Amino acid sequence: MFRSDIEGLRGIAVLLIAAFHAGVPGFGGGFTGVDVFFVLSGYLITRVLVDEIVTSARIDLARFYARRARRLLPALAVMMAVVTAAALVLLPPLEQKSLSETALATAAYCSNFLFMRQGADYFAPEARANPLLHTWSLGVEEQFYLIWPLLTLLGCTGRRPRRNLVTLLTGGVVLSFAAWVWLTYRNPPWGFYGSPARAWEFGVGGVASLIPGKWLVARGGLIRLLGWLGLAALAGACAGFSSAFPRAALLVSVLGTAAILSAGAARAVGSGGGVAKVLNVPALRSLGKYSYSWYLWHWPLLTLAEARLGSLPLSGRVLCVTAALGLAVPAQRWIENPIRFHPRLVARTALSLGLAALLTLGGIGISAVWSLAVKRTQQYKVFAQPLRDVPRFYELGCTAPFLDARLRECVFGDANSSTTVVLLGDSHAAQWFPALERIANQNGWRLVTMIKTACPAASIRVFQTKLGREEQQCTLWRDAAIKRTLALDARAVIMASSTEYLRVSPEEWREGTRKMAETFSSSSVETIFMRDTPNAPFEVPRCLARAAWRGSGDCSLMRSQALEETVYGIEQEVARSLPQVWNVDLSDQICGPARCETVQSGKIIFRDRDHLTASYVESLAPALAARIVPLVSGKSGQSATNPRHGVSHIFGSELQ
Repeated sequence: MFRSDIEGLRGIAVLLIAAFHAGVPGFGGGFTGVDVFFVLSGYLITRVLVDEIVTSARIDLARFYARRARRLLPALAVMMAVVTAAALVLLPPLEQKSLSETALATAAYCSNFLFMRQGADYFAPEARANPLLHTWSLGVEEQFYLIWPLLTLLGCTGRRPRRNLVTLLTGGVVLSFAAWVWLTYRNPPWGFYGSPARAWEFGVGGVASLIPGKWLVARGGLIRLLGWLGLAALAGACAGFSSAFPRAALLVSVLGTAAILSAGAARAVGSGGGVAKVLNVPALRSLGKYSYSWYLWHWPLLTLAEARLGSLPLSGRVLCVTAALGLAVPAQRWIENPIRFHPRLVARTALSLGLAALLTLGGIGISAVWSLAVKRTQQYKVFAQPLRDVPRFYELGCTAPFLDARLRECVFGDANSSTTVVLLGDSHAAQWFPALERIANQNGWRLVTMIKTACPAASIRVFQTKLGREEQQCTLWRDAAIKRTLALDARAVIMASSTEYLRVSPEEWREGTRKMAETFSSSSVETIFMRDTPNAPFEVPRCLARAAWRGSGDCSLMRSQALEETVYGIEQEVARSLPQVWNVDLSDQICGPARCETVQSGKIIFRDRDHLTASYVESLAPALAARIVPLVSGKSGQSATNPRHGVSHIFGSELQ
C-alpha cells in the first residue's frame, strides 16, 4: 500500500544526508538520515512479506529478490559506470586503485565490510575522499534483504504467527542493540559499518509495522503526539549532534522514525490528522520520490569535484549536492523506474534475476580488471611505495592496537646488552624505530619497543573522536609501560607523541609531560622527548599523485604551519626544570628555514599526513645518533644534575 507520508519521510532523510555531507550549518547530525532509511526498510519489507504470507501462506523468494534487484541494481550500475569513467580522467592511479577495490566490493554487495576493515586500519588512506564511500549503507541494506525473508518465514509459525514474529524480532533487536553498544565502544568501525550491529534498526521498523491498526486507532491522540515527538526527535538529532558517531543521535532518530511511521499508519486506517500533514508537503514528497537516485549521485559528485578543484567552500559543496539532485531526476525517470516497472521484467522473474546476475558479475569483472591494470602502472608503483614504507615491527605484532590495553614488548639490537633503551609512545614514536634500530645495532644497545596506537607518551587524557568519549585503555597501557620500563632498569627512555588528535589544554599537557618526566628522572633514567614531526593538512602521497597526474600542484608545507610549537615549548620547559630530561629536535633535518618539502632527493618522505617513511627515518640515523648517543652513554658534556643552562635545547638547531 502506497503511503504519501512515507514518501515525505524519505525526502527528509535524504535531505538530512545531503546537507550533512555538504557541511551545511545546523545539520551536524544529518548522518542519521541513513538510520531513517534503515528503519523505513525494516518497516516496509516486513509489512510486504507478512502480507504475502497471510494471503498465500508462503514467500516467493525468487520474486522478492527480483523486485529488489530491479529497484536497486540498474541505477547503482549506471552510477558506478559514470564514476569509473570520471575517475579514469580525474583521479591518479593511486586513487583509482582504491576506488576499483571499492567498486568490486560494491558490486559484490559488501562494501560496508571493506570500509569496516579499512576503518580498523590506523594507517589506511582517508575513506572520505572515496567517491563510493556512501555505498556502505547499500551493502547493509542488501545484506538485510538477503536474510530478512528467511527470518520472517521462521517467525511466522504456530497459531499466532504475527505475535511469534514480533517476539522473534524483538529478541533480535535486543541482541543486535547490545552488540552495537558493545562494538561502538570496543571496535567502532565494526559498530558503524557492520550489518549485525545495524540489524536492530531494521528490527525496530519491522516491529513497528506489526502493530495492529485497530490498536493504533484506539489510541489516536497518543499516537499523534508520538508522531510529533518523533519529528521533533529527528530535528533535534540533526541539529543537536555533530560528533562523528554519537550514539544518542542514532537512537533518538531510530525511535523517532518508528513513532512517525506508527502515527502515519494510524492516520492511514482512519484516525486522521497528525504529523502526516507535514510529511505530505509536496516538496518533501518530491525529494522522497527521487531520494534513491539523489543519494546515489550526491556523494560522487561532491568528492570528484573536490578531487579536481581542491577543498570547496560551503557554496561550492551546496552547488554540488544540488547538481546531484538535477542528475537524480532524469536517472529516476529514464533508468530507475523504467526498469523497475518494465512489464516484461515484472512478468518474468527469471529474466529479472538474470539481469541482476549480469550486472553483478559484470561489475565484479570490470572492477577486478581495472584494479589489476592500475596496479601495473608506473605511477601507481611510485606513489604507492611510501604507503608500504612502514617500520617492520608492525608486521611482527609489536604494537598494541586501538582500544587494546595489553603491553606488547619487542626487543631489538643486542638482546644481551647491559644498556637498555626503551622507545615508548604512539605511532609518532614508532616512526623513529628504523633509525633507533640502526643506532642500537651500531652501539650494542638492547632496544625495547613499547608502542600503542593513538596513545601519547605524555600522561594525559585521550579523547577519541571515533568513540565520542574518553578512552581508558591508553591510561592502563601507559601505566604498564612505565612499570615495565623501570623494571628493565633502562638506561634511557625515548618518547614521542602525535599532537594532532588530542583534545586537552596546554596546562593539562604540561602537567602530563612533567608527570611522565619526573617518574623516569627520579629513577635516574635518561628521559628524551623527540619533537613531533611535521603535520600536513592532506595525505601527502595522494597530493603528490594528483599533482603529477595534472602536471601541476604544490604539496610542500609551510614550516610555521607544519611544526607544532606549543607542545614542543612545554617539553623544553619541563626539560629545563628537571635533571636528566632532554629534548631532541630533528626538524631542521626535515624542513628548511621556511618550508618542509615532502620530497627529498627524489623520494617521498611522508607515508600519509604525519608519518615519515621508514626508509627516510633510517637515513636520519647519523643525525639522531649524534644527539642521543652522548646522552645514553653519559657523555653529554653537561652535568646530569644541573641541566638548567641551556641543556634542554643544545641538541636542536644550533648543532645543525
